[in-house]
Amino acid sequence: MAEFTTGEAVALELPIARIPTRATAFILDVLVQFVLGGLVLFGSAVALLAAGADSAWLSTALIVTIVGTLVGYPVVCETLIRGRTLGKLALGLRVVRADGGPIDFRHALTRGLAGVIVDFWMLGAFGAVGVVTSMCSPNARRVGDVLAGTVVVHSQRRVPFPLLAVAPPWLVGWAGQLDLSGLGADLALPVRQYLSRINTLSPAAQVDLGHALVMAVCAKIQIPVPSGYPPVQILGAVIAERQRRTLMPIIAPMIQPRAMPVARAS
Repeated sequence: MAEFTTGEAVALELPIARIPTRATAFILDVLVQFVLGGLVLFGSAVALLAAGADSAWLSTALIVTIVGTLVGYPVVCETLIRGRTLGKLALGLRVVRADGGPIDFRHALTRGLAGVIVDFWMLGAFGAVGVVTSMCSPNARRVGDVLAGTVVVHSQRRVPFPLLAVAPPWLVGWAGQLDLSGLGADLALPVRQYLSRINTLSPAAQVDLGHALVMAVCAKIQIPVPSGYPPVQILGAVIAERQRRTLMPIIAPMIQPRAMPVARAS
């Protein structure tokens, strides 16, 4: 088991996948890739020969098939099946981000390229590099995992969806007009932590920390500090709008968000 802290300040433990199960999943994936590559290469050769193509076209088809199979298969599968290939699916494994969240195409592409170049094939001595780096890593991460910021876990336990903020109704319109491109994860994370833990803070800490965060957020997005509203409402409105723009198109069809408490003004 390894403990992760998600980007939404959710602590969770996930069972790390070790070399035996990962190796078995990898062998299954190689078999699938071999079959797919053979079918694609056979079909391409038949089509090229029927068209009277020369040996250069056949060599090109061979290279494209090999690269497309070795890189394309894991990238497409991990992107579409949410961190799984057919081999990982059979063994109950899943690739997640280093903070426990689901991966996207960028993570899958980095892992796929690193797997072909470094971990397994071109420079990997048929998997020796991947095995050695996994054994040396406390979370069994190969080079591709380190570069992509991912880790492979057993998927019996679902990765929780992030805790979503809910903006006060009277600040929804104001937040919707903000340009939040300057609000990065380095500042959004402490704001989310403040909102999720506000009930555990003393009244003085709520005010002092809240004002400091409001000043930092407003400076980042280059707006004046709104007057007449407590910090928790301003921060809640900003984070709720940021989450709406980035998260809701993905997770809204699947879950009902659990709201953070946002206090009303007295």
